[in-house]
Amino acid sequence: MVALAVMAGLAAILIPAVQSARGTSRRLACSARLKEIGVASHALHSAIGRFPATGEAYRELHEAMGFPLDSSGNLPGFAPGFQCPADSWATGGGVSKNYVLNAGTMTRFADHVRNGYAPLLRERVATEISDGLSTTAAFSERLVIRYSSSAADVWAGPERHLWWTEPVPDETRANDPIALQRCVERRTSQLPLRLWLIDSSGRGYDHRITPNRPGCWVGAFPDAQPDDPLVPASSEHHGGVNVLFADGHVAFIADQIDVAVWRALGTINGGEPVEGNME
Repeated sequence: MVALAVMAGLAAILIPAVQSARGTSRRLACSARLKEIGVASHALHSAIGRFPATGEAYRELHEAMGFPLDSSGNLPGFAPGFQCPADSWATGGGVSKNYVLNAGTMTRFADHVRNGYAPLLRERVATEISDGLSTTAAFSERLVIRYSSSAADVWAGPERHLWWTEPVPDETRANDPIALQRCVERRTSQLPLRLWLIDSSGRGYDHRITPNRPGCWVGAFPDAQPDDPLVPASSEHHGGVNVLFADGHVAFIADQIDVAVWRALGTINGGEPVEGNME
């Protein structure tokens, strides 16, 4: 009895420690993959004079990172360089990639208002990032989704799927604060399910809402604009997400980051001072 009690006590101590160590290992492996993307991005910029921030970004990066393309010269359906080992859905039938481009803090509709690392219809060059490469996010994480998600999957993963909100006035820059407020305070449902393939051309995650919060379609189904939801970064790491910055370094950003700092990190030329704790 005493021996069993001792063993039970040891298990109670060791199991959380082992789980924590595994979580840390997966987070570091994820960070290493983002660093590889950063190295490949700068290699491409040196070779062709631009960052890989168009519809060809993932194919270009995949090849630059040394992974083979498929027999047709395209990106394979499952590209391991863009899957985070900490995402339990990444290798279990999930679709889309975990490492995605930063679309900024404004509407995704047009390049003349987009202020993130990833333009919509053209490439980004380093000289455009006047806020500084070391304080401008390039890629972060987003949990993958499934075509086959059940209602139970949807309700169990509030950070994976996008929610519907109360109706919002016409989507303009002036109405961005209304859309944000309704996403934070007036979400209604995640169903019916509409999937957001975040790695498609011009989409990406954004810096309007801090990490690991539910994102939203701006409005009620089926009237919400399907091309401009609010899409926060998200991961299964405890307490935050990994972010690759435009200079190539990776930092772990806490969920509790100040929203003003998070938004400043999301713009290329906003001129905002990046102050406060990022971890």
